[in-house]
Amino acid sequence: MTPRTVKADEAMRRGRLAKAEQFADAAVAVDMLADEAVALLSAVDKNLAGHRRALLTMKTLAGYSHSPVSADRARRAGRAMAALLEVARRSRSSTAGGTSGHVGACEGYERA
Repeated sequence: MTPRTVKADEAMRRGRLAKAEQFADAAVAVDMLADEAVALLSAVDKNLAGHRRALLTMKTLAGYSHSPVSADRARRAGRAMAALLEVARRSRSSTAGGTSGHVGACEGYERA
């Protein structure tokens, strides 16, 4: 397949560069927030912080790697998700008197 190119004038090049810089800034901010979230969670529960870190790593691999996600990694991500959701739901039910009812997404995953 031959790559398709489109001629870009100076305004288009400036606009695309500005958009690329916005995406780069956003990526740095998200990375910093993710690291902060893991650090804060680690202060409360190191096991849960490990689950969060596993999900963030999986997100990066799934989104940017050329390799497909292995079944083992997908299972690990499912267990991490289920563990984090369980704690969040327990916390919510103890403070707000109920859960959201969205349990289907993590049913069937093994506990970590």
